[in-house]
Amino acid sequence: MDSAALRSNRQPVQRLPAPASIPGAIERDCAGVRSRRRAEVGSIRHRACHRSYESQLPKQARHGNGRRHRESDVKLIFPPFQKTTGESPIEYLTKLRMDSAKSLLSQKKCTIKTVSSAVGYEDEFHFSRMFHRHVGVPPTFYRKVKKLRVAVAASLPYRDSLLSFGVEPVASVNLFRYPGMAVKEYELVFASQWEELERAKPDLIIGDFYHFSFRDRFQGIAPVSSLLADRSWVNNYRKMAEILGSSEEAEQAVNRLAMRVAAARSLLAARMGGKSIVVLQVTNHNIRIQGATDHPLSELLFGELGLQPGRTEQSNAKRLELQPEWLPQIDTDYALVFQNHIRAGSETIYDRMCGTHAWRSMRAVQNGNVLLIPNWFKMSWSPIGREEIIDELLMMTDTLPEAAKESQ
Repeated sequence: MDSAALRSNRQPVQRLPAPASIPGAIERDCAGVRSRRRAEVGSIRHRACHRSYESQLPKQARHGNGRRHRESDVKLIFPPFQKTTGESPIEYLTKLRMDSAKSLLSQKKCTIKTVSSAVGYEDEFHFSRMFHRHVGVPPTFYRKVKKLRVAVAASLPYRDSLLSFGVEPVASVNLFRYPGMAVKEYELVFASQWEELERAKPDLIIGDFYHFSFRDRFQGIAPVSSLLADRSWVNNYRKMAEILGSSEEAEQAVNRLAMRVAAARSLLAARMGGKSIVVLQVTNHNIRIQGATDHPLSELLFGELGLQPGRTEQSNAKRLELQPEWLPQIDTDYALVFQNHIRAGSETIYDRMCGTHAWRSMRAVQNGNVLLIPNWFKMSWSPIGREEIIDELLMMTDTLPEAAKESQ
């Protein structure tokens, strides 16, 4: 994920008794869904504080209230509830329990056993496993989260994400071997980065999916490592905040970004006048035509900011990867080009693309509307990076050629 320079010379909780029957309780809630949705969700939230240990659900579903419940009866309850909350009853209850547990863990007098019992788990070890699974760190670790020494091992801008909600990592390294790096060079870079990580003595390492192969080695440096694999930038962002007890700060950053996006969308709509753009990534292997979905950058440009994607022969594809000679006809007013892995040979691929008939006949190329961009693909994974992309888009559209402005 190298960053290419812009080039202008090229185109291009009290403990309460359990309800007698969980299925019966949920069934009553789902009746509330159809009449009073808001009251129903509030009712479920209240019952989340009751002792309704979810691992007992199958038994209670069969024998609650002294009668037998068929599995199909329980399944019929789920759709209306899930339609309202976006989650199954068990997922919803578990989430509420974990939120309550995080609040209780911040109180010094609450032991793990007390918290476990208060949120409805009879076995504190099972509670610890569930907490670790849903939050990302064990409950014993979570209680001292504000004092943790946190390190980042990521190719994605996770350091920026942490900074956006007020956490300064003690180290930030990138152990990924990029195309074009010689073996000796990578060994030197790796040794230096690894030494920095060891010297920082972190309690927790937060990493991305590019660092999965280092998971076992991280255990030798930090007691806990959390590698985030979600393909949604905001899900990863919120998970980081949850692990570090900074969910409130993270939500404030997300809300600020949403306001910025809304304002920029109006400006861009006025400046672009419905004109289309296409985003091309030139690598050392091929040309990638970015689709309108399935990547944080695509979702920002074509979803949140409402820009119109250019059309190709396969416009519905999430992303097209092909050799430059197979570049299809692209109907677009603007082309945004990022050159990735220049050291590995993307310059050659770029030159080959510029020599094709499809490239030369593209309306964006003929009108001189080819813009070389930095690594927006990487930047789109953090709130800070997304704001920088918006800034650059506004600068670009503010300096559109006069002919383009007049045509609007």
